[in-house]
Amino acid sequence: MISLSNIYNRVSQSSSLGANNRRAYAKYKEIDDGARGNLTGGTVSVDSHLINQSTFNDRPGLNIVATLDSHSLDLLDEVSSQLLSSFPGQYHYGRDQIHLTVHEIVPGNTDLTSLNQALVGKDPYIEVMNKLFGLAPAFTIYFGGIIASESAILLPGYFLTEELPSFRTSFVEACAERGIPSRIGTQRYEPVTAHMCLTRFLTSLDGKRVIDILDEIEGSVSLSLKFSRLLLTRSDWYMRSGYAEILHEVELR
Repeated sequence: MISLSNIYNRVSQSSSLGANNRRAYAKYKEIDDGARGNLTGGTVSVDSHLINQSTFNDRPGLNIVATLDSHSLDLLDEVSSQLLSSFPGQYHYGRDQIHLTVHEIVPGNTDLTSLNQALVGKDPYIEVMNKLFGLAPAFTIYFGGIIASESAILLPGYFLTEELPSFRTSFVEACAERGIPSRIGTQRYEPVTAHMCLTRFLTSLDGKRVIDILDEIEGSVSLSLKFSRLLLTRSDWYMRSGYAEILHEVELR
């Protein structure tokens, strides 16, 4: 994994963002170190929900996600193409599926009763989004290096500006003021992280080969990518085309 000092040459050094980025780096390193320890002597963990149709459709959630502008998607194409050619037959996120999770209102894999209740009561969340983000600026995240979990390949992201941390904090506070829950279910994401998943393992692979390939790719991943839309979605972890439902959209300035 790229050293923290190298990351810090490219990211904001403001006191608050510096603390967030240190915490994010520690979380990414924990994920990557754990995966390397397990993968070096074994195989990847196949995402069972991708191959088990009976559970594939049981993972929807209600989430606010951010999507990239077209120029940033073009910049990301080279990395995506490398992964596609290096790991054929795996589940690779398409341009319309790549996203960054801003906030989970109902995390994927929460019971459907809770999700349905939140969907019926979604209008206050839309009102909060419009009020908070209607005139908000687009934001940029720096992605340096590439890491593996036991079942996926991720781009670790770091804050360049205050927008994303502010979005997260202000959304939780605004929901509390309105007396609506900002989260229903168990949190999956650390609020300080800003990662994107590009590939999930669909078939078994030699773990050491995966690590070796990512080590070759890692040094070439240094991208500042711009997020221009916030979406309220009913979707699973994969943002599958034809399955993800966009309930509301806010264009960032």
